Amino acid sequence: MIKALAVDMDGTFLNSKKDYNRPLFKKLYDEMKDCGIKFIVASGNQYVQLKRSFPEICNEISYVAENGSCVMEGEKILFKKTVSRDDVLFTASVLDEYDDVNYAACGFKSTYYLNRADDHFEKIMDFYCPINQRLDTFEEIPEDDIFKMTLECPAEKTAEYLEIMQNSLAGKLEATSSGHGSIDLIIPGCHKAYGLKKLLNYYKIDAKDLMACGDGGNDIEMLALAGHSYAMANGSDEVKRVARYQAATNDEDGVLHALEKELNIEE
Repeated sequence: MIKALAVDMDGTFLNSKKDYNRPLFKKLYDEMKDCGIKFIVASGNQYVQLKRSFPEICNEISYVAENGSCVMEGEKILFKKTVSRDDVLFTASVLDEYDDVNYAACGFKSTYYLNRADDHFEKIMDFYCPINQRLDTFEEIPEDDIFKMTLECPAEKTAEYLEIMQNSLAGKLEATSSGHGSIDLIIPGCHKAYGLKKLLNYYKIDAKDLMACGDGGNDIEMLALAGHSYAMANGSDEVKRVARYQAATNDEDGVLHALEKELNIEE
């Protein structure tokens, strides 16, 4: 039987309404607790935002947040890896060259983005990064641990900007994307699998006993690590090639039904 479950959120655990089947999850989570199975939220999102999805259990589960650079057990920091201020400012100078790009720096205390950002990006920040600050320039960012930078571009240009960022930021930050215009700029090698390894080592759990579910490019390393890896039916072709199994779509409670099978629970 598995000893831990790691789930991506958007496009995986959460449905298209940004929610999940709470009664079924509670039933399965109680079963997991009885079996000593750890529940891990592995996401590119802000730790504070991730906690809000699980209000009743937020302090008893674990988080691999910010694509692996912030690892938490409840409110306890187990590991963090940060971007230098120089690299933040250099990246901002590169992104400023593109008029159709909005971007932010994701820190532990807050997420920071520019006053010139459009209304759409403001809504994205308010949802995914509920603690945020607007600035005139990134020179104004206060003392904080910056875990990654993130940008939003036109969806049809995602692949184009992914390549541009890989080339422009080589040796500083690495570009990864879940598609749909969203690109994270992370510390090279510090992805979800990197953070998960830290957490699994802390719990003394072997990766072969890890179940992981994902749908996008930033889940690939995590799925390659896990002994029980599931690609969502709505996931990318690349993700499906890496995962050992396929789950139903996020709108069909795919993660929860795959977990039922792993736990040998009949509906």
